[in-house]
Amino acid sequence: MKIVVTGGRGFLGTRLVSRLGSNVTVCDLPDCDLQKYENALRMIDGADIVYHLAAIIGSEKYMHGSDSAELNIMQSNLLIDINVFRACIETKVKKVIYTSSCAVYPMRRQQYLGTIFSEEDSEIVDPDGGYGLAKLIGEKQLMWMHDIKVGIVRFFNVYGVGENNHAVSDLIRKAIAYPEKKFEVFGGQQTRDFVYVDDCVDAMITLGNNVGESPIVVNIGSGQATSIKGLAEKIIKISGKDIVPKYVDIPIRQFSRTGNISRAKKVLNWEPQVSLDEGLKRTYGWLQNYSTNLH
Repeated sequence: MKIVVTGGRGFLGTRLVSRLGSNVTVCDLPDCDLQKYENALRMIDGADIVYHLAAIIGSEKYMHGSDSAELNIMQSNLLIDINVFRACIETKVKKVIYTSSCAVYPMRRQQYLGTIFSEEDSEIVDPDGGYGLAKLIGEKQLMWMHDIKVGIVRFFNVYGVGENNHAVSDLIRKAIAYPEKKFEVFGGQQTRDFVYVDDCVDAMITLGNNVGESPIVVNIGSGQATSIKGLAEKIIKISGKDIVPKYVDIPIRQFSRTGNISRAKKVLNWEPQVSLDEGLKRTYGWLQNYSTNLH
């Protein structure tokens, strides 16, 4: 069986490829630019299952800093999805597992603390900018591909060992550098649903093994809301340092993003195994070693 993982050199993709074993074709930059159809066709030809993780992401400013940024991120990701899906149809791929995002959920509801999103909530089309709209359109394309078995995972805030550009890793790096550098926390009251990378990989593999004739769409998160202030306090405790945090007021685009994961529990018999405390300890230790090795 041929397995293709697009985005297989990224944070999540690397862990997935490692778990899937040796019979995996990785399609990722620099040798495979999926914004060119011929690359998608060449890599996907002969595949039985495609785990489609490849997407262009970036900082808040890069993705949402202007209308031009929103347009660029939407068009770039739509092009990648279109090329991958077209190649899957042409080469008669049997299964596609697509990594979507909580960004598909209505922004107007993300402005209220305590909001929990179920899969049906995406029916209100008000996603988070160009990136969220591209993911929503990606999902819709898959729903029309009736000859392919489709599984869609909507990830919430994925963190863990191997990731170095996230709210979690940013705060951990600040804790490691303290007191030479300030421990600044941007915002504090906004909440997020943090889910450890290995739990996400488990969910994708389980979905790949169980998807049937009807498409499956599932939220993958912890199901728990954690404030950025609470996250900072957990990291300070792990550091063992007497850190005095400095809270910085910033404009907040989303106050609340938490997933209802009851469908994943029921349909996939999946639920997260790594608690936030344990995941933060693992990530702190990895980043500490990573920082040391840089010097």
